[in-house]
Amino acid sequence: MQDRQCREIDEIYESLMVLSNNALTSNHYEAAYHMLTAAMHCASDLGDEQYLTRVEQEAKAQRDWIDSHTPEHRMSTQSTNKHHGKNLYDMLARQATAQIAIAKQRNRLNHNRHFLSQEVQLGKSS
Repeated sequence: MQDRQCREIDEIYESLMVLSNNALTSNHYEAAYHMLTAAMHCASDLGDEQYLTRVEQEAKAQRDWIDSHTPEHRMSTQSTNKHHGKNLYDMLARQATAQIAIAKQRNRLNHNRHFLSQEVQLGKSS
């Protein structure tokens, strides 16, 4: 991905993280969740393991915040358990974990390709 595109996605990611937190503290839980999900997709596009880890941690933190502040809300663990459903924040945290594994593998492959390319270049110049 080109540097300019990476910077743009990086800025969008940071904005989404801030907006998600603002929505959470304003009791707009669904909006907070969806912005956090969008941030995860930006982090995934970048292949940034640290950003993905932040999303994973923030998903758990937002879930816990909702559980402690408004346990009756439909996004709370209590509510989803009562209706035999799955907490969306738990699923988002798991998605982020999977994206971290994918990013690690992709980054490892890219590093190996770069290393092999350098070896080939060194071999040609000898």
